[in-house]
Amino acid sequence: MAPPPPTEDYYFILAVSQSATPDEITRSYRQLALQLHPDRNKKPEATATFQLLGRAYETLNDAEQRQNYDR
Repeated sequence: MAPPPPTEDYYFILAVSQSATPDEITRSYRQLALQLHPDRNKKPEATATFQLLGRAYETLNDAEQRQNYDR
């Protein structure tokens, strides 16, 4: 899997540092998911933002994908 474009900084999206532990990543994801979920966030871009958050979480929460992303 190719790394995302440089404009998508998954660490920034999840509000964690590059040295964040998997637990910190999960905690941040859950907190942000509650705020950004389209059922709670009525902004037009809510769905796209929530999907981006999900991609960031999936990538950084998987050790192999995270290693590839960090290259």
